[in-house]
Amino acid sequence: MLRHAAHSLLPAAAAAMRPAPLARVAAPAMMMQARCASGLVSKKMNFAISETGRIIDPYVRPDKVPKPFSAEGRSALFTYLKNLAQSTFEVSRLKRDIKFVATQFPLEAEELYKQMNKAFAEGRPNDVEPFVTNQMLSTLKNQMRKRPGTLSWEYLGAVERPKTVNLRYSKGQGDPFGVAQVTIKLHTKQRLTITDSSGKVLAATESDPVEYVVYERFTTANGKWRIAGKIDLAKQQQ
Repeated sequence: MLRHAAHSLLPAAAAAMRPAPLARVAAPAMMMQARCASGLVSKKMNFAISETGRIIDPYVRPDKVPKPFSAEGRSALFTYLKNLAQSTFEVSRLKRDIKFVATQFPLEAEELYKQMNKAFAEGRPNDVEPFVTNQMLSTLKNQMRKRPGTLSWEYLGAVERPKTVNLRYSKGQGDPFGVAQVTIKLHTKQRLTITDSSGKVLAATESDPVEYVVYERFTTANGKWRIAGKIDLAKQQQ
């Protein structure tokens, strides 16, 4: 029986919302000096940074500009304009370090989201790994082990064009690289079918979820965009 719902495969991964130390770091080779009995020694050390382990800024810009007709509205408008200005500034910084096209990235993010969900539904952790951070992969692996049957996921199209609702680029002065996180609003239509070992359909669900997916990338030469988490807007508004 086909049912309609508003959920999706991608978990909110609330753990990714909490500040955490850098996990399994992968960065360019750096020079490190150490003193020993024979004097000053230069040693080349390799570090590999793979993820931040947290969401830098969970703010989501609303679709409509807040109205300044109340104290709450003025506060919301100030936050909105401040975030928009900072995101715009950090887009220009990001463009200087990597090939980043702000108008095209939401479509690239949508494609990455589709590939990740398809691999996850098929229960292939190795195929999911290129699209997500280690922390998110751990969450998805746990879900794979607990699933009631075989999943089949279909992307039925975008209800509205994906768009950027936040962007942060953290890079200190003199640092060789930084880390960027982009939050993309995805309003999609999808179908999920669950079957048992004999092929019998246990459930079939069509959904049109609105999701705020966070993509992360270190701006190293071999850096790539990966899904770091999802912001649960409903919990933020409680």
